[in-house]
Amino acid sequence: MRAMMQARLAWLLTALFVLGGAWPVLPQEYSGARAPVPGPAPKPSGGSQAPRIRAPHRSRLSPGILAPPRPLSALAPAQLGTGIEGINFDQQASTSGYYEIPPDPNGAAGSNDLVSVVNSVIDSYTKSGTLLNRQRLGSNGTTATGSFFQALSPVNGLFDPKVIYDQYEGRFLVVALEQDSSAQTSRILLAVSAGDDPTGAWYFTALDSKLNIGGSTWADFPGLAVDDGAVYITANMFPFSGNKYKGTRLWIVNKLPFYTNGAPVVAVYDPYSIVGGGSGGTLQPAHVYGVGGVGPGAGTFLVSSGWTSGGDDLLEVIRVDSPTH
Repeated sequence: MRAMMQARLAWLLTALFVLGGAWPVLPQEYSGARAPVPGPAPKPSGGSQAPRIRAPHRSRLSPGILAPPRPLSALAPAQLGTGIEGINFDQQASTSGYYEIPPDPNGAAGSNDLVSVVNSVIDSYTKSGTLLNRQRLGSNGTTATGSFFQALSPVNGLFDPKVIYDQYEGRFLVVALEQDSSAQTSRILLAVSAGDDPTGAWYFTALDSKLNIGGSTWADFPGLAVDDGAVYITANMFPFSGNKYKGTRLWIVNKLPFYTNGAPVVAVYDPYSIVGGGSGGTLQPAHVYGVGGVGPGAGTFLVSSGWTSGGDDLLEVIRVDSPTH
């Protein structure tokens, strides 16, 4: 039986922030083209204990506490390292089968190699800039054979990819989304490398992200992060009919058994509902560093930014406790 979720106020902000501001206005509309999507997908499986997700905080920067900036003349010139030329517009099109505008790049550095994702393509490089591998993420419009996510049978080119490096385990993680308005399907495709080498084996899973939130919705604009025990994915939810924002959801994936190619243990949550309110804006999970993570029993923080009230810039922070289940 899943334990009851508890929401308690957590004072999370440092001396750089002070509480203040009214709830900002919720963005109501989504605009932008999205790729279509695939067929049946695995259902998320809940665990025995739900995480405790603590109440959001609205804060504003307090200029009086910040140190004054140094004059520009006192700053040393930036030292640029060796550049690595990434994939260009034509290479992206010839690899994926799609011309895509604008570019949507994301990258991560491991101990020896780099991985980048741009729209519908994934690349891996040595840190000296040698291209190791280039693949389309999903289908090229004809076949998914030869794609990075081939094992999950993607039916389109995928969109909104993200990649991070899990420094706790020495693994790369890649997420990409599928959405098909006509079939009304939505999946979050997730992959973890079997080790530090991005050209080696990967383990794959798909999360069913078609959720009933006052009607069928699909997942957009994922956030991706890890702590020492779990993988966190957030997404904004939109209806298949119309583009009105329907909320944000959080998926928590236990690293084990997923990191050993086992069936993943997954649960999905509505953070704003659990804490009893909030602005309902885009939430991004924080990538956690350090031995033991945030602390005993704590997972990560979910952060929403870009809110304003009068002349104040606001942040909203939610802490996730007891994340594994």
